[in-house]
Amino acid sequence: MEGMVAVEQLADDLPSEVAFGSESSIEDQARAVLSLLVDRIKKVSLVTDRKDADPSTCPNCGIEVASTRSPYCGEPCREMASFVRQFRTGLAAGWILDREKQIALGQNLWHVLGGGRPLRQSLILGKPRQKVIGRDGGKCQVCGAVATTVDHVRTGCNRPINLRAVCDACCTARPFGECQILDKAQAKFDEIAQRIASAKPVRACDDAETWDWRAYLKTRVGR
Repeated sequence: MEGMVAVEQLADDLPSEVAFGSESSIEDQARAVLSLLVDRIKKVSLVTDRKDADPSTCPNCGIEVASTRSPYCGEPCREMASFVRQFRTGLAAGWILDREKQIALGQNLWHVLGGGRPLRQSLILGKPRQKVIGRDGGKCQVCGAVATTVDHVRTGCNRPINLRAVCDACCTARPFGECQILDKAQAKFDEIAQRIASAKPVRACDDAETWDWRAYLKTRVGR
């Protein structure tokens, strides 16, 4: 694919998975998540056929969608499609070799895989964390147990309105590289790798230059 040289460069530039559970910075742990993806990109069987863009379906997963507000079936699909576009664009433009971009992409990928936002959570220290826990009565907002930490409700914004008190078991922010998250996300991980490795965008929403969600949605509404 166009940008494959950048994939090889990226593989050499990123910290390996040994960064997980070590004394590596949490930023390098986020970058190491990308190294797992790059390894898969280099090994996948390339996809050459593009999925038909049927506006009555979610452009990311292909299931029927009736919504007239979003082309996607839900937030997880929107976020996955966004990540694929960002990564493909980064390869083509070369900015994916920038360390700060790698950190951001690593965070996004981990969230897409179901691991939450551990880096963003790590920035919520002492008083702000205790303030949110106190506001929520010291109880986990998922199961009602004693709250021990906080996590994000929607986006990665660290404002109190976007945070909730949770116990360790219910916290969505899992350590980078946690085996349970990776095991559950195998199929999604493989699909992301294939869609990035493909010379031509597999789905309409994979191409940043041509993807127009408003036009896609307008076609659905007009049917």
